Amino acid sequence: MPRQSFMIFASLHHQEPSPMVLMTIYNVRSTATAREGTPTTLEKYIGKVIKYFRTVDPTHPDWTDLDPNDQKAVPEWWTTIRPLFKAEVQKFQLLFKGNAQFGLHDILPLYSDLGLDDEEGKYPHRICDQKHVFVHLVKEANATNDNLQKAAIIHSIAEAIGRGGEGKFQTFRDWVFDYLWQVTNTPWKEKKTVQAYAMARVPDERWYADWYFIMAMYCMCEKGLYRSPQQKQSGLDQVVFPILHGRKDESVTTLITETIRSALPESVRKYFSAKSLRQSGINASADDDPGGWKE
Repeated sequence: MPRQSFMIFASLHHQEPSPMVLMTIYNVRSTATAREGTPTTLEKYIGKVIKYFRTVDPTHPDWTDLDPNDQKAVPEWWTTIRPLFKAEVQKFQLLFKGNAQFGLHDILPLYSDLGLDDEEGKYPHRICDQKHVFVHLVKEANATNDNLQKAAIIHSIAEAIGRGGEGKFQTFRDWVFDYLWQVTNTPWKEKKTVQAYAMARVPDERWYADWYFIMAMYCMCEKGLYRSPQQKQSGLDQVVFPILHGRKDESVTTLITETIRSALPESVRKYFSAKSLRQSGINASADDDPGGWKE
């Protein structure tokens, strides 16, 4: 049965310096007859959570003024946000039809370069990074497997913190070189919002992290700029990655996932996919001190 996940965050602000934050993850199983997951049900669930915390921390200032004999009494902040919460739940159900998954518990981020050693295979996760993927693709490249084009696709997506299927929207006609900043802007189109965002390609001293080097390999060694008469007739003269042409987003994502996994240790490759590229970018961007990252 499909499973719904609702993440409920309630901040209990009071006079102490640090607010108390409650986070509850509520999973409910959808059935044909059950009424779990309705806005009213979730409202009652939050009420039970509040009741529980009143027993855990009875001296908390959020409910010291409540009648201790009235277990249904709730703090003022819940009375205020209750209608907003109910509206959000209703919107969530309309958008996701009662079936959505939060988080990627089985998928790990694929960072640019962990700089670690697997100690002769003892810790295979330590060499699961983009560097090892690119090294593998370059070593195994030949005239028929499009490895360098695949490397360029993976690098472009990872650097843009994009989704797997978005790589196929890259076209040369959109690219512009900025003479002031000396970088190439390759606008990135987000499929969910159908919007394009500026994507400046900044050089990197490490070849496996340098977009210009990766693209140069693809263009020079696999004729990445050449288009056959048939490709031109199909409208591929401006398409950056022809092997993605005609594929659905899911198919593109599968191609990227298979390429990534082919370069990683067999025992752990199942934990990495096209989504790992976006995960790593988001995690790195969230760091307060990017200079502290190895990549």
